[in-house]
Amino acid sequence: MMPSHLLFRASGLITATLALSLLAGCLDSAPPYDDAKAAWRDFDGAKAYEHVTTIVAMGPRPPGSETLEKSRVLIEEHLRSHGWQVRRQTFTGKTPNGPVEFSNLRARFAASDSDALWKSPVKVLMCSHYDTKWYRDLTFVGANDPGSSLAALLETARALGQHPDLAKHIELVFFDGEEAFGPNITTSDGLYGSRQYGREVLRPLKP
Repeated sequence: MMPSHLLFRASGLITATLALSLLAGCLDSAPPYDDAKAAWRDFDGAKAYEHVTTIVAMGPRPPGSETLEKSRVLIEEHLRSHGWQVRRQTFTGKTPNGPVEFSNLRARFAASDSDALWKSPVKVLMCSHYDTKWYRDLTFVGANDPGSSLAALLETARALGQHPDLAKHIELVFFDGEEAFGPNITTSDGLYGSRQYGREVLRPLKP
């Protein structure tokens, strides 16, 4: 059997290859495809695996927790270091555990931040959530869910940063509150961040 870290690298590379190839095909003004210069070639599975290791080491990261805020700052710093502008979409949601403050992270590739940047349309959304499920009596660190998709998106952000003409057409979204507080996602519990994003996506956000 393939070691877990190699399996992750392989699966991450496959995911990035499919996503980045699809992105190039979605752009009306895209130049002829050149496989030798394809963005997916800059995706490094080892770097993605390092993200998982770092994030999981923080421990459980349920909505509203200090550890989730630490991971949120880590995500923001990583994105900004590779040319992405980041804004928080913060809101309070009603949950079975009472009111909880959530923060989605939106990222766009640009030299500077402005309201105009966030009002302009993009051609592609790439998303993951970054919270872990809350359990009263269980230490759940989310190595795969959301660790794997979060790490893949962070490494994709780095790879895309080397392809500005492609990256400028994309918005990256990191959702908070994807997990339900109860056993399962329902119409009133779970998907807090993505529902809020859908309601507010056309509104300008504060830095």
